[in-house]
Amino acid sequence: MEPLALFTLMLGVSLVAIFNYLLNWAPGSEPEDYQIGPRELGLRCDCSMNAVVLGAISVLVLSVSSSRFSSREELFMTGVLSFFIVTLAGVMGRRRRYNEWKTMRGVFERVLPPHMPQNMDTSVLEIEFDDEDDDDEDSYEYYDE
Repeated sequence: MEPLALFTLMLGVSLVAIFNYLLNWAPGSEPEDYQIGPRELGLRCDCSMNAVVLGAISVLVLSVSSSRFSSREELFMTGVLSFFIVTLAGVMGRRRRYNEWKTMRGVFERVLPPHMPQNMDTSVLEIEFDDEDDDDEDSYEYYDE
């Protein structure tokens, strides 16, 4: 393979691997972000196939550009290697996300008292704001008096 084509291939696989890592890491996400339906069902849309998708797409891109390769063995080897690198990056990002969630859960267990519910839908302090009295101040008649 030509050096320029090899450099372009390595750069492309590296960029896709970094993107797959960040996509599966999903910084700032929480387990509730992947929840489907009511919480009681426990359904989640967080399948492990997400890490494989970009690896398969990279193999498809390589197969489209198969005329660049001098032999079929070179194409197969490059496809398998790029699939492995991109998928491994996605799996590593996914593991980092799960480790962060586990750490966050441990912090919550240490900080919050055990009798306090973990997922509070209502606020502890219920503050009501009545805006009806302020409507008079918004009109011009209030200041003319």
